Amino acid sequence: MSRNLLTVLNLGGDALHASVLAWLLEPGGEHGLGAALLERFVAFLDRKQLRWPGSGLSAIRARVGVRDGVHEVELSGGPAGPLVLVVGGHTPGVDQRLDALAAAEQLAVGVQLLPAAIGPQACKTHAVWTGQDLLALLDEVQPGADPYRHFLVHYGERLRELVRVQSGRRPRPDSRRVVRPSDSRRVVRPSDSGRVPRPGSDSGRVPRPGSDSGRVPRPALDEPRPKRTARDTERVRRYVERASPSEAGKALLEQQLAAMQAEEDYPDEPDMNLEAEMLPSDDMSRVYMVQKMIGRGGQGYVFEVDIQGSQEFAGFTRPVEKAVLKIARGGANAALEREKQIYGKPDRGIVKMLDSGTANDSLYLVLEKLHPHPGQRFKGTRVDLATGIDVYAHLLEVLQGIHYGERSLYLFDIKPDNIMLRMSHAQGEVGEEEYLRRIATGAYEPVFMDMGVARDRAEVDALKGKLNSLIGTPVYLPPESIPSLDGEQVEATYSDKTDTYALTLSLYEMLTGRRAYEHRGLYKLKGQDLLLELIALKHEGVDPVDPRQLERALDDGYAEVLELLRAGLEPDPRKRSGAPELLNLCKKRFDLIERRTTEVGDYHFDAVKGLRMWQTRFPRIDPTRNRYAISSK
Repeated sequence: MSRNLLTVLNLGGDALHASVLAWLLEPGGEHGLGAALLERFVAFLDRKQLRWPGSGLSAIRARVGVRDGVHEVELSGGPAGPLVLVVGGHTPGVDQRLDALAAAEQLAVGVQLLPAAIGPQACKTHAVWTGQDLLALLDEVQPGADPYRHFLVHYGERLRELVRVQSGRRPRPDSRRVVRPSDSRRVVRPSDSGRVPRPGSDSGRVPRPGSDSGRVPRPALDEPRPKRTARDTERVRRYVERASPSEAGKALLEQQLAAMQAEEDYPDEPDMNLEAEMLPSDDMSRVYMVQKMIGRGGQGYVFEVDIQGSQEFAGFTRPVEKAVLKIARGGANAALEREKQIYGKPDRGIVKMLDSGTANDSLYLVLEKLHPHPGQRFKGTRVDLATGIDVYAHLLEVLQGIHYGERSLYLFDIKPDNIMLRMSHAQGEVGEEEYLRRIATGAYEPVFMDMGVARDRAEVDALKGKLNSLIGTPVYLPPESIPSLDGEQVEATYSDKTDTYALTLSLYEMLTGRRAYEHRGLYKLKGQDLLLELIALKHEGVDPVDPRQLERALDDGYAEVLELLRAGLEPDPRKRSGAPELLNLCKKRFDLIERRTTEVGDYHFDAVKGLRMWQTRFPRIDPTRNRYAISSK
């Protein structure tokens, strides 16, 4: 059965489920279950008034087949004749196949793995076994041999994820977003510190002494927003109208459009779906058991893996049982090879590479397992002010070390998706309650990931920052790093301030839950129209943040945060604050204090001591009563 098991592991879709059903329902299989699952299936048939097989379960044999494009499992060998299980998943035509079997007076049962895979009329006419029924049976049985026990656990997890996602019982990211009423009917929420708003207060805020409104005075904007918006809109419209890309500009547009399309509409590559596969390391000292895909894009795929065999890695004090495997798409190894070189020199501010190898002619990297920041873990929820400033200040200090320390590196692709949290843990798992406790107590360290476009500082500085390409994610680049399209040669300027601009814009998105330029209607456009509009917004110096969204998002700290954003997002790089200046501004406005001194000696990636400094101006979240705990219920 080991050969058949390896075959099953490499299948997908309805073929996978049909093969697993046939294997489990055959009493003589090497899985060690005997007729345990078959007996439970027969009990289900009895409840449906189907008398099968009559007697003698030990003689039953299972065979997988495909009829009219539909996957089936035929169970034969009993006195009552064969029984056909018609698998209803991703393939259409299940209803018609069930009707055809009934017309031929053939016993048949529909296996509905996905809701609506079998129509309502067919569900009334025929017996239907659901994915939930199969999951319930899998929970009751226990294979006798360890390899099959391991396989069943992974198959059960895969089926459970399929049933949950398709049935809609797991909320999608946008489904937890709370829609605010207008300000005149605003619902008062508990603050992050757990304080209950005082009676008689319309806003739920406690007025400060000497302040009639209870709010920090807002700095005056340059001019009233409607006029500024109209002026900016006209400038951008004229810019787009007069844009006449040169040949170099057209080539740049085509390159960026292809990259955007690759991220949004990448082709499916069945050979690259490694779920349930076992990848041996190049030195054969360990095996990576692929659990599930946790991300994919134009460059490749990301999987969660269990590590079996040697679990010792440099920089870790304990065995590493879980990790993340990143593999290049379709053999496109160049970007991942560059990442490998950068990760080869570890830095506490960057995700740690554990190992690398090849599979299906594609390079893969094995990386430490990190944790998402609250805005990612609790989709649709803004990051609270205290945590947002802590993460921002910590990463400013990290950037100084990466830019001008031993690494001497510019990152050029900082954005919220590339910011993660490192937490100390023994087994790679941190539950929600423990996660929130660590956020509240600063028991984590923010780090950067995805080094695919990073550049050596010496290399960039030697060119005075002038690069003949567009590097990174355009939305997060400052105006000077967006090339002009009408020159004979495409040229843009990159520096350390490219990174600080992107980090500051990431802070805005994390605190508001809104995307940069969203208030300008940028994301209503698609393809080249979106790209041209974005380039125009950058070159015309239009503000990427919406002060109104910032004001709505923050109970306190609006003035301080807006000052920080203005300093870090200044369109003119000569006037824009760098990492040292922004860190000093954080210290002044948010009362940053040191929690511990800088470490001396070897750094251990699984023994995180927490934030080195944090802000004390605004309250931290209560671990048990906060916006994250509410949003996840």
